[in-house]
Amino acid sequence: MGAFPPVFRARGLCMALWVMASLVAASAASGQVVRPFDLRYEARANGTISLIGNTLLTCDRGAACLAARQLQGPPKSNNDFFMAHVDVDNDPSTFNSSSARLDIPSGAQVLFAGLYWGGFSTDRARGDVRFRVPGRGYVGIWADELDVDDTGNNYGGFANVTDLVRGAGSGDYWAANVQTDLFANRHAGWALIVVLRDPGQPLRSLQVFDGFAQVRDDRPPVEITVRDLVTPPARNPNTLLGTVVYEGDLGRMGDQFLLNGVVVSDPLHAPDNFFNSTITRRGSHLGGRNPNYLNQLGHDVAELDVTSLGALGPGASEALLRLNSEGDWYFPAALTFVTDLFLPALDVTKSVADLNGGKVEPGDTLEYTVRTVNTGEDVAVGVTLSDTIPGLTSFVPGSIAVT
Repeated sequence: MGAFPPVFRARGLCMALWVMASLVAASAASGQVVRPFDLRYEARANGTISLIGNTLLTCDRGAACLAARQLQGPPKSNNDFFMAHVDVDNDPSTFNSSSARLDIPSGAQVLFAGLYWGGFSTDRARGDVRFRVPGRGYVGIWADELDVDDTGNNYGGFANVTDLVRGAGSGDYWAANVQTDLFANRHAGWALIVVLRDPGQPLRSLQVFDGFAQVRDDRPPVEITVRDLVTPPARNPNTLLGTVVYEGDLGRMGDQFLLNGVVVSDPLHAPDNFFNSTITRRGSHLGGRNPNYLNQLGHDVAELDVTSLGALGPGASEALLRLNSEGDWYFPAALTFVTDLFLPALDVTKSVADLNGGKVEPGDTLEYTVRTVNTGEDVAVGVTLSDTIPGLTSFVPGSIAVT
């Protein structure tokens, strides 16, 4: 039996890479909140959060409809059209369907995947949808959470689909048969939020919040407190935000998204019309979707890089997200928060070599090597690393070497 060090000591703060369970991390004003926003999933890991999605309703027909879909002419909303199903999967068993492509970097691991869907429906079978991952047919999904507003019609659903996404990987994802009424001022769509551990990314706080509320001008704003942050002490952290919102209108102004009191915007989200029926990633329309409309007419999915705003500074331990409106009415369903952490992150790998060569035989000497690398920004101090000697082996005295 060869040597591996049972104890390893390094310099810096003692802290390992870890994943946390849900913490109480949200507060919201009463009145319009159906389900308060709370932490659905959190990880501290090298990684990021990816959002994809698509609409399931669009305007019915005509030149004005075609122009509105592609953001041509005056800004139009679902209020301006009779709405019809989007159904592009050539499957007679679905009455609506759409797809979006998920790209998972090589070497990345899916930590969490949540499917979100919503619409306006008087049909009570709103918790049942169909979901298709790359390389497979549709499967029925039932909501883990189903929220309905005080009218009994606007709703949002959530289901944990981590195992399905982890097993399927990159490719086109489909959602279908999301219940919705067909009339003017109706909406329906879906989104997939995927938390990824990716060794090519920095150490970050990765947080997913969900709930359900109606934000409108005659009710208090919705506020969500993001806690358990440890941002770098000497610089603004790289910070990414994500949103899934129903019934945001391109043609109605006054809605805002704020981080620590700073209004969030980018080239496709105006400061006073953030929720504007677009599906975007860092200032560009998200591609890889079928259909690939630019105006979703009542459905928003957005990823934004807000680092340059300076709203989250050095040494921050928490942040405040705020959604309000002085005009448009909309229904937030999920928010994501990604920011740099100033912590050590220990990456431990172990390998074994048979020093006698060939197949492992009784009496051979096995050399185990344990490699530990700190991939975080902060140093690690007082770290103890232990590894149990395997059964049916015995330790070779004096063989430990720390390099």
